[in-house]
Amino acid sequence: MKHVDMYGMPVFAPYKNGVRISSELLNCAKALQTNSTEDLITHTGAGISVHDGDGKFTKYLKLSSESYKHKIENGQVSAAGKASFRSLNLTYLSDYNESLHQQFFLDQNGNKKAFLFLPEDKWQWRSDLPIEPFKQFVNNIGLDKIHLVRLIFLVPPAVGGIHIDASADSMKKYYAERNGVSLTFNLQSGDGRLFFRPKDDILQIDPALEAWHFNPSVPHAVGEVFNQRIQLRVFGSLDRNAYLERLDLENSV
Repeated sequence: MKHVDMYGMPVFAPYKNGVRISSELLNCAKALQTNSTEDLITHTGAGISVHDGDGKFTKYLKLSSESYKHKIENGQVSAAGKASFRSLNLTYLSDYNESLHQQFFLDQNGNKKAFLFLPEDKWQWRSDLPIEPFKQFVNNIGLDKIHLVRLIFLVPPAVGGIHIDASADSMKKYYAERNGVSLTFNLQSGDGRLFFRPKDDILQIDPALEAWHFNPSVPHAVGEVFNQRIQLRVFGSLDRNAYLERLDLENSV
């Protein structure tokens, strides 16, 4: 069944265009893992992600008993046990040095903002890392413009906790005003899968799926992994109809 919001976009849909995750691409990603930085999820004092208000998602993934690195709302970092997500930006905005290593910044009013949503199309590939296989792979997707491209790692022992990557309003604006694209390429599943909660139901993506569209403003998590997991996230722009034609809307959410 076709599922789209008022902007004509699904939360999740398999990507129909064939992709080939080459051994060169995977090996390049593995070599780059040492350059990645931690992305800690914020928890409430009760040990539940701030993006899981009723705690049902936490209970479903049995995360309440898991000890993994996170931070609480006052900024204090828990040094406990297993690792959290790690990420590495492969593109950046040359006018903002922090965009080399970070996803967010504080504006002049102290509000947290994402570099992705700055009204600029000046994203460029990093020249300080050996990322040529990724440049070729992403260029071959055939987007009108390339914005943020980043690698996401879970290196066991690790837990991918419940989080969002952007606000719902920001993503709606990105899709509606910039013909935004948000694709995930599953370089290595690590025998893990992405769980997400668009409303009350908790859904999951088959770990065998190689590529999909996903709205990262929806709460999502991986849970504990026992093998290295690596995903490539690609944001950019493409004519809306051309993008939708690439998505399997019959199996969308």
